Amino acid sequence: MHDLSNKESLMVSNHGLFSFLADVSVDLVRLGEQLERNLFDDPHASLAKARVFGEELAKLIAAKEGRAKLVSATQYERLKALAQQGAITEVMRSHFDFVRTEGNKAVHNPKYESIEQALRAHRILYELSVWFMKQYVNPSFMHEGYVHPRPTSPENISLDRIEEILEKALEKKLKQVMSTDPGATGTMEQESAIAAQTNLIENNDKVSEGMKWLAKAAEAGDVWSMAEMAYRHLTGKQVKQDVVEGEKWLRKASHAGDRWSMMELGYRLIVGEGLRQDAVEGEKWLRRSAEAEYPDAMRILGYRLLEGDGLKRNEVEGKRWIQRAAEKEEPIAMRILGYRLLHGVGYERDQEQGEYWLRKAVEAGEVVAMREWGMALIEGTVLRQDVISGERWLAKAAEAGDELAMAHLAYKKLTGKQLQQDMIGGEKWLRKASQAGEKWSMMELGRRLLAGDGLIQNAHEGEMWLRRSAEAEYPVAMRILGHRLMEGDGLQQNVAEGKAWLRWAAEKEEPIAMRVLGYRLLYGIGYVPDLVEGQYWLRKAAEAGEVIAMREYGCALIEGKVMAQDIAAGERWLTKAAEAGDAKAGQWLKKKKGGLWNLFRL
Repeated sequence: MHDLSNKESLMVSNHGLFSFLADVSVDLVRLGEQLERNLFDDPHASLAKARVFGEELAKLIAAKEGRAKLVSATQYERLKALAQQGAITEVMRSHFDFVRTEGNKAVHNPKYESIEQALRAHRILYELSVWFMKQYVNPSFMHEGYVHPRPTSPENISLDRIEEILEKALEKKLKQVMSTDPGATGTMEQESAIAAQTNLIENNDKVSEGMKWLAKAAEAGDVWSMAEMAYRHLTGKQVKQDVVEGEKWLRKASHAGDRWSMMELGYRLIVGEGLRQDAVEGEKWLRRSAEAEYPDAMRILGYRLLEGDGLKRNEVEGKRWIQRAAEKEEPIAMRILGYRLLHGVGYERDQEQGEYWLRKAVEAGEVVAMREWGMALIEGTVLRQDVISGERWLAKAAEAGDELAMAHLAYKKLTGKQLQQDMIGGEKWLRKASQAGEKWSMMELGRRLLAGDGLIQNAHEGEMWLRRSAEAEYPVAMRILGHRLMEGDGLQQNVAEGKAWLRWAAEKEEPIAMRVLGYRLLYGIGYVPDLVEGQYWLRKAAEAGEVIAMREYGCALIEGKVMAQDIAAGERWLTKAAEAGDAKAGQWLKKKKGGLWNLFRL
C-alpha cells in the first residue's frame, strides 16, 4: 500500500475508498487513490484515471468470464461482448460507457474538466467494484458503503458547492446505480435488472439442487453430465464461474471421448480462452474431435489450417476438412465453402458448386449466409441478379440480428443504390444497426441528422451518434467529428478537442485524416507550422492511396517551398493522382512546358 501524506489522503480512509480491491489488483487500488486525490484539484486528471480504472475492471471481468480475447479489445467492443454474453447488464454497460466517454473527453481535450462528472464517475466505479467483489471474489462480501470524497484543500471549492454537486449529481442520479431494492425508483432498465436478480435468487435453490445431482451423475461416469458441468462452470451460466472446476470436467469428458468436449478443450487451448494457452495440445484435442467426425470441430480445424490461425498453415488439409464438414451439413462450413468457391477466395472459382453450398447454408438458416446470398443476388456479379429475392434474404438476415445486413439495407434504401429508394425504411434499418452498435451506421446516422441529409435535422441527436461511433474508435467518425469541432460545422466549436480527434484518426491511419493533418501542419492552417511532421502525414496519406494527398504531395515537391524540391518525384505523384481520376492533377500535368512548371494553386 502507498504511504500517503496527510495532504494527499482523503477523509475516506488512509488508502482511499477502493482499498478493498487490494487482494484483486494493486493497480486498481493505485488508480482509485489517484482518481480520488485529483477529484477537486484536477478533475480532468481524475476523469482520465477513471477511464483507465474502468478499462482495467472490465478486463478483469472478461478474464473471469474466460474471454481472454476481450482483454486486448477496445473498451467499447469489450463491453458490448460482455453485455451480449450476459456477464454484465445493459444498465452496467451504460455506466461503464459513461466513465469511458467522459474519460475520452478528458484524454482528448486538455481543457475538459467537470467536478460533477468526476464525482459521478467515482461513484459508478465504486458500485461496479463492489459488484465485482460479490460476483467473482466473495458472494458475501460487505463494504461499509459509499463515502463522499472531500477536497484536500477546502479553499479551492466552497462547502455549499460541494453539497450541491453531491446532492444533485450523485444522490439523485446515482443512488440506484446498482440498487437491489425492489421498491426503489429507477429506470425501466434498472427495474428489469432488479427483477432478473430477484428471479435468480428465487431459483437459486433449484439450481443448486440441480448442480448437485449433475455432479453426482458426472462423478458416476456419465459423460454428458461431465460435459454439462464443464460448460456451466466455464461460462458461469446459472452458477458461479469456476474455470478450474470447468477445466477439470472438460478434461474428464474429453478423456472419456465426448466429441464436443474434445473440440472445446482444443479450441480453448489454442486461443488461450479461460485456459493456459498450449497450441500443441490444443491441436491434438481438436484433431481428435474432428477425426471422430464432429462437424463443428472439422470446420474449426479446417479454417485454422487454411488461414494459419493458431496452427501451422496447410491449405490442402484445411480445404479437405472444410469440405468434410460441409458434407456433414455443418452450416458455417457450407457457407464458407460456398462463398469462397463463388468468389474465388483461396479456391479456384466454381460457380455451380459455390452456388450449391451457399444456398444449402441459407436453407439451413445460417444468418451470415443469408446476408451473403442476398447481397450476391442484389449485386448480380456472381449470381444471376434478382433484386427482389436478394432484398428478401437480406431483410431476413437483418431481422435475425445481423448488424451488417441492417447496415447494407440502410445504405441501399437511403441512397437508392440497387434497391428502390425508401427513406423511411432506410432510416429504420440505420437506427436498428446503430442501436446494435454497428460503427458505420452510428456514424452515418449522426452525419445525416447533423446535416439533415434525408432525415429530419437534429443536431443534438446527431452529435450523440457521431460521438458514439468515434468513441467506438471508428476512424472515419473520429475524423468527421474532429473536423466539425475544429470548424464549428454543425457543432459547438471546440478547436482543442477537434484537433485531438483528427490526430487520433490519423494515428488510426484514416487516409483523409492523415492528409488533412499533414496539409494543415505544412502550411500552418490552424496549427503552428511543423514541416517535418506535416510532410510525414501527407506522405503517409499519399502512400495509402488518398488521391488528393497524392496531388498535394506532388505539388509540394515541385514547388519546393515546404519541403525539399524534387520535380521528378513530384511529377510521379501527380501522374498517379491523375491516373486515379483526379482532374486537378491532370490539369497540373498539362501545364508542363519545356520541363518547367507554371506553378500555382488550382
